[in-house]
This record gives sequence, structure tokens and C-alpha cells, in this order.
Amino acid sequence: MRTTPTLTPPTTSVRAGGRWTRGPRGVLVGLLSLVLVLGLLAGAAALWGRPALHAAGWLVDGGSATLPPDLRRPGPPAPAPAPAGAPELLPPAGEGEAVSAGRLAERLRDVSRRDVGGRADVSVTDVADGELVHHEGGDAASMPASTQKLLTGAAVLQLLGPEHEFSTTVERRGEVWVLVGGGDPLLTGATEDGYPRRASLEQLAAQTAEAVQRAGGGRVDLGLDERLFEGPAWNPDWPENYRNQVTPVSALVADQGQLDGVSPGRRERQPAAAALERFAELLADRGVRVGDVDTSGTGGSGEVVAEVRSPSVAVLVEQMLLHSDNDVAELLLRHAGLAAGGPGSSDGGAAAVGAVLDELGIDDDGRRTRDGSGLSRQNRVTSTTLSALVAASLSPDHPQLRPLATGLPLAGGTGSLTSRFVDTGTAAGRGTVRAKTGTLSGTHSLAGYLRTADGRLLAFALLVNSADNDYLARVWLDRATAALASCGC
Repeated sequence: MRTTPTLTPPTTSVRAGGRWTRGPRGVLVGLLSLVLVLGLLAGAAALWGRPALHAAGWLVDGGSATLPPDLRRPGPPAPAPAPAGAPELLPPAGEGEAVSAGRLAERLRDVSRRDVGGRADVSVTDVADGELVHHEGGDAASMPASTQKLLTGAAVLQLLGPEHEFSTTVERRGEVWVLVGGGDPLLTGATEDGYPRRASLEQLAAQTAEAVQRAGGGRVDLGLDERLFEGPAWNPDWPENYRNQVTPVSALVADQGQLDGVSPGRRERQPAAAALERFAELLADRGVRVGDVDTSGTGGSGEVVAEVRSPSVAVLVEQMLLHSDNDVAELLLRHAGLAAGGPGSSDGGAAAVGAVLDELGIDDDGRRTRDGSGLSRQNRVTSTTLSALVAASLSPDHPQLRPLATGLPLAGGTGSLTSRFVDTGTAAGRGTVRAKTGTLSGTHSLAGYLRTADGRLLAFALLVNSADNDYLARVWLDRATAALASCGC
């Protein structure tokens, strides 16, 4: 007589060939059991989290899970077809109703300038055809403040291309190992995680230490070469109280010369010498016997034994615009001067800006470029030049300029526009307006692009000079661009 097993087969099971096989009811019970187990695991995850998942074999730190992986691996999802008539991710510039110049002007007139004072220079360009649809404020050029950075970005993008990178190197020149500045605006001392990827003196020191080892070790004398750029390191137009806003310009600077890691804040007065001294410390940390450290400057050339590279020009321009970074702007202007075949100075960069605008077919009458950042109160440019440049950056004819558009802050969301568009009458601009800000005492500007309520893509530039009230001038800029965004014109 057969002994009944502990787990009795269901009554609907039959015996075949000495083995039990399940009938339909048995299959159903098995499926229900599996569902029950999965439910218990989900409950364990909710109640006890990670330890329960480890215990169940569903989560492991290295090695293999104790449950078969196919049990929880879904099949590949079927691609979802795009619905009929779905819009493109970025609609073309010509989409939407063409703008009526008269209605657009009326919409801007409705935005009160009461107590703002000063002179407003305003231009709006239809991106689809590049036509100027609105201008007011006369033909005189205006002080742009930090919207000047758009000119700097355009020059370096056009002349060097978006993918270009800048190298910081160590060269062996006879018995001296020379740290050579290549004008990397985002070079750091220590290696940092995050975006954008930045080259560091720490990485350079690691490579150099290996090169010293290969050369037989011994004492290493260090030198410095920052000859890439020319002209005064401190722009004569900048007042002394700007020294917490921008570091004296050098082809070699680590951490943007910021002593406290913030801006505004204390800055290095001799950034290249400070970078070399930091480099010497990093080498010593790696067991290199450092001898003389000559910060006075070394000429000549030699064998490159170590090299680190900056982010691309596209990324540098985007970061410059997003955060209104003065240090990045000043170095990029000098790179533009060199790329144009001139000196790596403010004057060389100014000539490069003019050449690029001419090449792009953009009128720059009245333009005066005294620096790359817009800190100089002697800079001049018209709103028509700026709006035409923004429109060009959105055109398929000038893909090399696209970082000018992608780097612009988003109203109420990113960069220098994070805390803007919060006043009454500005809500329509939040999440719609993308623009570069500009702020100096009595001077406020906004230049960028937006889509109207009708879906038309417009580029704009609004500049206020000699404002009576700085706060009201800034609010007027936000309200005026919000009015453009809400325009069914």
C-alpha cells in the first residue's frame, strides 16, 4: 500500500508512468501560488526594503542572484508608433502665423515704462526669414552689459568651431619641466566630478610624475609659460571694485583664480604663478623631488610629456552664457583674436568680432568692443545687431552658432534667469523665454528668443541705458518679453 506523500497531488491529477501530472486545476493552483510569492516579495520590499530583497535573492551586491534572472526579465518592449500628425520635437521657425508688426508694437506699448527712465533700444526679428519686424530707440548703439557675451561666443564658435578644445601641457625644455598655459578657462586644481568634464592640474601632475619616472627620476626644476595671450591682464576700463568679479587674464589659471570657490569673491592677483605652485605641490604629493620653481616665465619650446584638454568650445560657450561667466568670456575673446590671425588680446578679439559679424552679414554699425564679458561701460552695440545674431544662431544655415541658442538661460528655470519672471505680468514668459541677461548700474538688457502664442519663433534684444530705477528696468524687460510670448500677433 502506497504511503501518502506530505504534499498530496490535487484530486484532479492523474498518475501516468509512475509520475504525477497536473490537470487544469493544478495549473491554476500553481499560478496562484506564484502570484502569492511575488506579492509577498513586494510587501517585503515595502516593509523592510533592501535587506528583504537581499534575503529573497532579488538584489545582490556583486555575484549572481539566487533566483533565475529570466524570471524577472521582461521581453523587449515593442516600439510605439508616433501618432498620426504628431508635431516635431522642435517645430520649424516658420511655423505659426506671421507676426503683424503693428500689433506687436501695440503689445509692447501696453507694457508700462513708468518710472523706468533712460533710453530703451528694442529690436525683434522673425527667425523664419531674418526680417526685422520691430525696432525702436533710434540708431545709436547702446551699452550691452553681459549680452556682450553673445558677440564673444559667436566669434570663437565661427573661427574655431564648436568641437575645438584647448590644451594645458608640460614640456621638457632641457633640464626644466615647463607648465604651459593653453587658455583653458575651466581648468581646475583637483579633479572634479560632474558636468562639464574639466581638465585638472591633478591629472597633469599624475602624467608628469610618470614621465619623470620614465626619465630616471631625480630632481625636477619647474618653469612657467603663459605667453599665449597679450595685452594688459587687467582691462583699463574695469574699476578696482570689479576684482571680486573677474580674475586678471592669463593663459594659465586654475579654478578661475577664485580663492574661496565663489564669485563674487576673492581672486588671485597672479593666477599663473599660483597655478604653478599648486602644480609643484601635486608633483611632490606623488613622490617627485621638486627643485627650483621659477614663476617668472620661460621661453622656447620642447617635448610635450603631459597634456590635458578643456571641454569643447561649444560647452564653454554654453557655460559662459548660462552662468554669465566673466572669466570664460575674457579668455574666449582672446582665443578668437588668435584664431583670426591677430594677437590674443582684447583688441585682437574685438577685431575678430567685427570680422565674424561681417562674414555673417550682420550690420554692426556703432559697435565698440572693449572686452569679452560686458563689464566695460565703454562697450557699444545695437539691439538690431544682437537680435540678428540670435536669429542666425537658430538658422539651419549656421549650425556652428547653435550653442549660442542652447546655452541661453530659461526664464524662471535656469542660470541667470532662475529667479526672474516672478513679478506681475511676467507669467507668460516663464518656461518660454530663453535669453542672456545683462546688468550694470543703470544698464539692463535681455537678448534671446521665444515662441509667440501663435507658435512663431522670434529673436529679440531689449536694452535699457541710464535707467532711473534698476529694479523697474529689470521688471520691464521681463514684462515686455512676456508680452511678446503671449502675443497672438
